[in-house]
Amino acid sequence: MDNNGCFELVIQTGDPGMTGNGYLKLYESPDPHHLPRDLKDSLVFPDRKVEYNVYVYDTDKDGKQEIILSANALSGLGDLRIYEWEERLIEKWRSPHIQYNTLTKAIGNFNNDFQYEITACVVG
Repeated sequence: MDNNGCFELVIQTGDPGMTGNGYLKLYESPDPHHLPRDLKDSLVFPDRKVEYNVYVYDTDKDGKQEIILSANALSGLGDLRIYEWEERLIEKWRSPHIQYNTLTKAIGNFNNDFQYEITACVVG
């Protein structure tokens, strides 16, 4: 995430059951020779579970990876979000609220213009 040579691990979790909060946790290794174990930062998404695959990709081509996720509520309200690491997790972009849950995302150059796009499957 920050090109410091250490390993990072992104974990999505949520409260037990169908309702509750979602959590995003970022861990880092103490050095390049160990696995991630130190909590670097965490976010809470009230009444939304962070679900359906979290992706890490350099969306702005600055050499640092961003986190792409869906934050969904049981009510059906959801959105896509992108977070960047700048000494803590900073929300970089959020889609308009979608009245349906966003599921699997894909990242790729879908129209051969040398720019990568992000797509999401929306279910309602």
